[in-house]
Amino acid sequence: YAVWGENSSGDALLEEGKTKIYRSKLTEDGWSAPEELYSNVNSAVLTVENLSNFIKYYSCTYQNLRTSSLKKQLLYSKPFIKTQRTGEYFASSIFPVAMLVGNGLYWLVRNYYCKQGTQVFVNTFGCLFEDYIKDIASKYCKPSEWTTLSTGSRKSADFTFDLGSLTLLVESKSALICLDVKQQIPNLHNADIFFERTISKAYKQLNSSYVRLSVSSKNPIIKIILLYDQFSNSAIVEEAAHKILGSDSSCFIMTIREFEILLY
Repeated sequence: YAVWGENSSGDALLEEGKTKIYRSKLTEDGWSAPEELYSNVNSAVLTVENLSNFIKYYSCTYQNLRTSSLKKQLLYSKPFIKTQRTGEYFASSIFPVAMLVGNGLYWLVRNYYCKQGTQVFVNTFGCLFEDYIKDIASKYCKPSEWTTLSTGSRKSADFTFDLGSLTLLVESKSALICLDVKQQIPNLHNADIFFERTISKAYKQLNSSYVRLSVSSKNPIIKIILLYDQFSNSAIVEEAAHKILGSDSSCFIMTIREFEILLY
């Protein structure tokens, strides 16, 4: 499924891939259903034609790989490669393909609305991110242990968590960092833009709420900048934290995955 074999039919592999993707959408209970159910995808959007168009859209050529500023990181956004001699397609690895299926749900819609010159999707995604934080707060905390801060004319944090001996003041940011910042040799210019627009802004909002909250709070207050995106290069985050947060030892940059582990 991941690689077009020399002796394999492209149509057959597309049919197999179509069935596997359809099967992945079933619940765990559905795995015990008859095989006929798994293959009943004739009326679905996962047709051979659509999957073929999907692969072509997310493909690059050898020349693209040689000349792209992203270098091999280009394979994260275009994991399929079109061969130069025969024009066939193969996947560089199943892992970036799996990432593409998940992340593509975000980027396809985001790019569409960005081309329309509107922030509607970005703003809505931010609201959905806050809703997810509320969901995990409801799951792991008592109702009395967390609060959603009201939005007023002044920019402030989003949540507070009262954990008994300390209080967490949380500002969430759903923005995603550029792909070239996630390279082994990152684009530092784009990294600075992200941290200035996201981390620095969040820090100012946290401090605005911290001043008001510290008047009434009896517990130490920990400030958390909560990010939706994941970072493989932690050195960049540490450097940004040092520049923006300075000597403020009460403020931390955390991903949503780390925050959910903390609450758990």
